[in-house]
Amino acid sequence: MELEEALRHAGRLDESEVERRARDALPHYMFTDGDKRHRTGYCTCCQSQHIPLRADDSIPEWAATDPYEDEDTQHHPEWQLGFRGPWREYGRRGEKFTLTNSGRQNDFGYCPVCGNLVQYKSFHLGRKHLCDRILLIRYQKSAIDERVLVMLGWLVICDWGAWDDYNEWLPELYIDLREICVFTPGQGGQRFTKRVFNEIDWDAPPNEKGFMVVKRELAWTHNRQCVSGFDPWSGPFRPSGTLYMLDQETVEAALLGTPWERLYEAREDSGVLDRIDFFHAVTRFPCLEYLEKLGLHRLSGMLISGDGNKRLLNTRGKTAQAVLRVDGDFWGWIKGNKIDVSPTLLEMYRIRKKTGWKIGNDALLWLSERADPDELIEIGQLLPGGLLKKGIRYMQKKGVQPFLFRDHLNTMKLLDMDMTDAAMLFPASFRQTHDELNARVKIVKNAKENQRVAARAAKLDGWSFSALGLTIRPFLDADEIIREGNQLRHCVGTYVDRYANGGTVLLCLREDEHPDKPWRTVEYSAAGKLVQCRGYRNQSPEDEQERIDEFLRMFDRFRKEYKKVRVEPHPGGRMVSAPTQRKKKGRKAA
Repeated sequence: MELEEALRHAGRLDESEVERRARDALPHYMFTDGDKRHRTGYCTCCQSQHIPLRADDSIPEWAATDPYEDEDTQHHPEWQLGFRGPWREYGRRGEKFTLTNSGRQNDFGYCPVCGNLVQYKSFHLGRKHLCDRILLIRYQKSAIDERVLVMLGWLVICDWGAWDDYNEWLPELYIDLREICVFTPGQGGQRFTKRVFNEIDWDAPPNEKGFMVVKRELAWTHNRQCVSGFDPWSGPFRPSGTLYMLDQETVEAALLGTPWERLYEAREDSGVLDRIDFFHAVTRFPCLEYLEKLGLHRLSGMLISGDGNKRLLNTRGKTAQAVLRVDGDFWGWIKGNKIDVSPTLLEMYRIRKKTGWKIGNDALLWLSERADPDELIEIGQLLPGGLLKKGIRYMQKKGVQPFLFRDHLNTMKLLDMDMTDAAMLFPASFRQTHDELNARVKIVKNAKENQRVAARAAKLDGWSFSALGLTIRPFLDADEIIREGNQLRHCVGTYVDRYANGGTVLLCLREDEHPDKPWRTVEYSAAGKLVQCRGYRNQSPEDEQERIDEFLRMFDRFRKEYKKVRVEPHPGGRMVSAPTQRKKKGRKAA
C-alpha cells in the first residue's frame, strides 16, 4: 500500500474536531497570581478568571470520610488522574504530594467552579517554560471501504509560554498528522509514520560560528511492522516528553457494525493503549471471530498477543476444527465439554498423536493444567511401554504433581533400579518412598565425590608439613571438607567440586594437641599462591595471627625446597632433578 492510498482511506481530515478533543485531553492548570492572602487563579478548563483560592474551597466532600483511607493510596479510584492523597501528605520515594487548594507550585487541587482536577502553576514563572505534547489517537471507518479501519495519530503541541493572555483565552495549538494505520481484513495493518530528518543545507552559507546550516524536514516512512509502540503508563501531568491519549469514543464508533465489535468488548483490556496490536491481529487472522464465539479465549488471546505458540494453529482455516488441526473425536470432546483449549493442551495433543500413547482426553486436560509438554515427553520415555496411562491415573489418585513424579522416575534410573517394578514405580506412600530414594542418591553421590577427592589428595605430594606445634595437610575426602565447613561455619563445603577438579588446593591446618579438631582452613590457587586462611566464622584472633603467618612462611619455603630436592628416575636410567622434568607437567596441570 502506498501513502496516497492510505490518505484516501483517511478521507477529509477534520482538524477542528481534533482540536476540540485535544482541548479536553490536555492537562488542566490553575494559573495563580497574587500573594498568599489574596491569591486568585485562572482555570484553563472552564476559563474562569479571578477565582479566589482558599484552603477549604476545593477539597472534595469525600475528603472528610474517605472510604479508601485504610487501603494503599494507589488503590484510590483517582490514582490514575494524579491522586496522591486527599488532605494529608503521603511520602513516596522521598517526595511529598498534596491535594489541597493551597495554590503552591505543582500541587494538585479541584477547581471550585467546574470541579475538574487541576495542577497549580504560577501565572508568570510557572507557565514560562511549560509546553504540553500530546499524540491523540483516533479511529474511524475508511472513506473508501467500510470494512477497513483507519487509525490517525495527531501530534498536538500547546506552548503556554508563547500564550498572549491579553488577546486569547487559550493558546493556539500546533496540530499535525504523524501516524496513519490502515487495517484491511485478511491482510492486517499497514503503518505510515511522519518523522523528522536532519539534512545539511549545502546552498546556505555557514552560520556565525562557521558551522553548516542543518535544516529539518518532515517525511513519511512506511513501517514494515505494524506493532504497538506507545507508552500506556504516562499520566496526565507528565513533566516532559509526549503524552499518548486514546480517543475511546472514536474506537467504539469505528467498530460499530463490524465483525470485530464483540471481540473488542471481550478483549478491550488485553492490549496496550494504542490498540494497534489488537486491530492488526483481528484483521490478519479472520479465525479470531469464531474462536471467540466458541469460547476458545486462550487461543484468541494467544493470536492477539503475538505469542510464538501460534504455530500450533492453522490461521487460514475455514472452520474452528481446521484452525486447531484436530481430528473429529477430539473436536467433538472440546465442543461437548466447552473446553477453553490452551496452547499446552494442543501441544500435548500433537505429542499423543505423534507417539501413539494411549492417554484419554480428560487425562490430557489434567496434565495440561499441571505440566508442560517436555515433562510429558520425559515421563513417557522413562516409563516402560503400556505403563504411562497407569502412571497418569496414579498421579491423579494420589495428587502427585507431574514434575515430582518425573523426579521420582529419574531417581530410580540413577540408582539402576528395575523400571518395571510396580511397587516402586507406584508406591503406596509416594512422599516417603521419594524421600528414601533421594537419601540413597545422596549417599551414592557422596561416595563418588569421596573417590574424586581422594584421587586429588593423592596427587598433592609435598603439601604436608609440621612446625610450631601445627600440622597442615590436604583434605582426604569430601565428607571431611563438608564437616570442616559445618563446624567452622564457613563456605568451604561448596568448594568440593573445584578441589576435586584441580581448580584449587584445600588444606586443613590443625594443632598438634588436637589433630582431629578443625582449627583453620587454608586455600591455595592451582598455581600455588595463597588465597585465604579462615577460622571460625571466617575470623582469626589477633594473638594467633603472628604464629599462623610465620607458619605459612615456613610452609612456603618448605614447598620450594621440596621441589628442588626431589628427584625422579628418568626412563633412560639417569637421575633428573625435579624442576627440569616437572616444569611442563606443572604447567599442563595448572
